[in-house]
Amino acid sequence: MALPPQFNHVFQILPNPSLILLPDAPKFTIVAANQATLDIAISLEEDFIGKGIFEAFPENPEDRVSNAVENLRNSLNFVITKKDSDNIPFQKYDIPIRGTTKFMVKYVNIQNIF
Repeated sequence: MALPPQFNHVFQILPNPSLILLPDAPKFTIVAANQATLDIAISLEEDFIGKGIFEAFPENPEDRVSNAVENLRNSLNFVITKKDSDNIPFQKYDIPIRGTTKFMVKYVNIQNIF
C-alpha cells in the first residue's frame, strides 16, 4: 500500500520515527516507515515493508527484564479494539542491528494512533 505522494512527503519528513501499520493483529504489518525510523534503525525501507512489527522489531532474547514488546503488543491491541489512541511511557526498546544477532539499546516514547 503506497501513500499518496502528497501524504508520503509529509510522512517522510516527520521528525519522529513513525510507522504505518495495518490493523491485522497479531502481525500488524508495516506498510510505511519514515526516514527517521530508517535512520535510528540503521535500515532500509525494504527491511520493514510487508513485515510484521514484531518481525521487524523482535524481542531481544538476552534482555530478561524489559517487557517492551509485550507493552507494544498490548497497546496496539488496545488501539484496534477501542479505536482510540494509546501512549506507552518512556521505556527501553532494543532494536536489532541488521545483519547480526546483536541489538542496540534505545529508549522510546511510543504513541499509537487509530
